[in-house]
Amino acid sequence: MEAAPFPNRLRAIDLSQSILVHMVQQQQFQLGDVIRAVTSNMPSSAMATYHLMQRRVTRYKQLQRQLSTDVQITVRIQSTRFHTEFLDEWVEFNARRARFSVISGAALTANR
Repeated sequence: MEAAPFPNRLRAIDLSQSILVHMVQQQQFQLGDVIRAVTSNMPSSAMATYHLMQRRVTRYKQLQRQLSTDVQITVRIQSTRFHTEFLDEWVEFNARRARFSVISGAALTANR
């Protein structure tokens, strides 16, 4: 495998297939023109469009990652709150039940 001659220069195998497909199908660019412009680093509308779309896709993926992390944290917090509330209610219920059984037991012994 050959290395790219310059760090900022892309090879044809490094190009995003989804961006290329979008540019050809939706924006009516010629595939060969896009590949040639981007790999040769020639200023053109095809190269500008490719790099702008690549930035947009990168930003979108980062946002999705951040949102999924935020959702996981929110779910964990809500889950913890639910378990804490459930345990508090359970403890309160058992305390009431214990008081009732003590009162009921006292009432039963008083009636005998």
